Amino acid sequence: MRNLLIVCLLVAGLLTALAPSVVALARDHPRKWMIVGVNVLLGPLGFLVALSLLIAFPVTETAVEESEPQLCTACGASYRVSDYRPDAVRILCSRCGAELIRGLP
Repeated sequence: MRNLLIVCLLVAGLLTALAPSVVALARDHPRKWMIVGVNVLLGPLGFLVALSLLIAFPVTETAVEESEPQLCTACGASYRVSDYRPDAVRILCSRCGAELIRGLP
């Protein structure tokens, strides 16, 4: 019974020590591999460094806004502005190749 308690405490301690790595991987943190490396290689100090990295560089959720479908003025094909890259200078219709209007109605 005593051995089981020791094993449970060791497992709990290990999971707590690796918590920043688990959180970074689960949230797809942009610096996840740096956090995992620091956490594993530096031991107890790595726990503190990895935890501070999680706090210093939070994960920003980029919500993809679902725009209403619009119609191409040339051929009438429907399109969504959100389907195109926001940094594209021009967006073109996939059916006829005409330039599409980016502004929402």
